[in-house]
Amino acid sequence: TKLMLLFGDVLYQQGNLNAAKSQYLNVLKGAQKPYVAWEKVLAIQTLLGQFPEAIKTGEEAISIYPNQAILYYYLAFALHRNGQNAEAGLEIKSALMLDSEDKNLKAMIFALQAEVFIDQQKFKEADAAFDKAIALTPDNYLTLSNYAYYLALRNHNLSKAEMLASKSAAELPKNASIADTYALVLFKLGKYEQALNWIQK
Repeated sequence: TKLMLLFGDVLYQQGNLNAAKSQYLNVLKGAQKPYVAWEKVLAIQTLLGQFPEAIKTGEEAISIYPNQAILYYYLAFALHRNGQNAEAGLEIKSALMLDSEDKNLKAMIFALQAEVFIDQQKFKEADAAFDKAIALTPDNYLTLSNYAYYLALRNHNLSKAEMLASKSAAELPKNASIADTYALVLFKLGKYEQALNWIQK
């Protein structure tokens, strides 16, 4: 089992995600079904956008390891991307009830919760979830940028959106998604020259 896991890790590091996934799934066919293999299969299925598969894997993994918050996160993420937001919301609640010491994971769960709320048109709750994510990991610039993007789309609290987007753009000036968000925020504020500068970047 250990050798199979190790081989899976090597394939994963080489970027051969499908072969790595097959290796981890082979490990899970054995009697032991180690936790680490479940987490790795879920990570790969999520990366590859195999959301129906990830839902099935997540449910199986949780039936064996019900106390691991990250499994609920992966399951909620897959459900959200599969358009099942009500179900995703329930899994997020389960993840948050497992009081994880891992600040980064908790912030990821809140950021996902914000996206689910946005899909459900619950904007006040979404903003509160984003605020919790940022309070936990104020240097997660992708979350800051996502929050700014959703505020800009709604033409809501644009001064806050500008603060979040400019902070992200200053830290990660070569990230195209962050530059695009900053340009959108500046455009919404009527700062057209600056917006053009960032969209060109």
